[in-house]
Amino acid sequence: MIKTILFDFSRVILLPKDENYLGGLNDLHKKLKSALGYSLIDYLYLNEPLLKKLKNFKDKFNLCIFTTGTIQNEKPLREILDKIFLDIFTVSNIGPKTDPNSYLKIAGIINAPPEEILFIDDQLKNTKAAKEAGLQTIHFQSNDQLFKDLDLLDDGI
Repeated sequence: MIKTILFDFSRVILLPKDENYLGGLNDLHKKLKSALGYSLIDYLYLNEPLLKKLKNFKDKFNLCIFTTGTIQNEKPLREILDKIFLDIFTVSNIGPKTDPNSYLKIAGIINAPPEEILFIDDQLKNTKAAKEAGLQTIHFQSNDQLFKDLDLLDDGI
């Protein structure tokens, strides 16, 4: 039974306003941050439908984030995230998302067996590594697809 849901941040919870932008969101943020008048919300937005759904999941699952960068630490984002997620893990503290041992390390930190953790990421190479570590996984492609999968999970409680 799933007890913890572990989310990727960029392109799952945080999205680019320009749907054609294919680069990394942390890279974009770092590049623009020093520009005069830069505002994060001019280029990026939180996946509000997903966050709304997750607020309803807080009482049923432990919700955490595993991300490659640091953009989630920006004050306007962090204030929102801290109300929903128990913990935010980064590759700088845990290890690469492509290494199954990183997921085992997170499982140890949160004191949960890997099979009780669901990992959601938009990168197949990351979900593959999580699966190798024993986690259940969902490859994020859209909110519609994810909500169907999460509803099945919620119905199984």
